[in-house]
Amino acid sequence: MMFTLENSLEITGDIDYADRLEKIAFNALPAQTSEDYMTRQYFQQANRVSLTRASHNFNVNHAGTDVVYGLLSGYPCCTSNMHRGWPKFVQNLWYATPDNGVAALVYSASEVNLKVANGIPVTFKEETNYPFDETIKFTLGMDKKTKAVSFPFHLRIPATVH
Repeated sequence: MMFTLENSLEITGDIDYADRLEKIAFNALPAQTSEDYMTRQYFQQANRVSLTRASHNFNVNHAGTDVVYGLLSGYPCCTSNMHRGWPKFVQNLWYATPDNGVAALVYSASEVNLKVANGIPVTFKEETNYPFDETIKFTLGMDKKTKAVSFPFHLRIPATVH
């Protein structure tokens, strides 16, 4: 789901995808695996208080293992792919824009090297504990030979949660 949202955001620029992506990344993804990544859940059900081996009204039940933690819960291919959520999330924090600028559309502590304006290399460092804190600090770095550079810096305002 996260990979679909990341690609949809990149293709369309619709920031609703970023809001949904963050909700999954900061809520569902950490809860989907054990801390050591040795077990995982195939399906997650928000606010579920019990994890039982049983039929849970899914189209495919994988012998009733879809909501329990295990190495082979659900489809086995997920075991070999479950570690990819965080790296792909990090790869999709920053976006080049058609106006030769940069967009920070998904928020998380990070650092990126990129080119803006007419190919001027810059570095952005993002410091934050978002979404657990509402403060986000961006630090722009440039080569000492670069006196000045002008480029658009686009920021997403997250949707208000009701």
